[in-house]
Amino acid sequence: MRSHLPSALVLLAATVALSACEAPGERSDGVYDPRKSVVSCLREEGLDARTSGPVDVVAGGVRVEFMSTSGAAVARSIAGDAQGAEQIGRALIWVGGAPDGLLNTIEECVDG
Repeated sequence: MRSHLPSALVLLAATVALSACEAPGERSDGVYDPRKSVVSCLREEGLDARTSGPVDVVAGGVRVEFMSTSGAAVARSIAGDAQGAEQIGRALIWVGGAPDGLLNTIEECVDG
């Protein structure tokens, strides 16, 4: 009978290595929250950014809504429930009449 110890050690090492790759503050209790890094980035850029509700970030009057997956964001767009929103990955950015400079900053932080 073969020992599974070498395989278990490799798996343990990979788990430890991957856990070190996460961005600080984005995970707590095993839940990924992209809003924290986006708010931090926007504030570093001098914008008054804050979380709003369970899935939103608001900065300069622009709302960024994070869906569970990029596929969910695409599905919402296709269904017509995201008119006026720009999609970047799993985020929907409700641009409204925001100036280009503001949108560029928000896009860079969301696309991070």
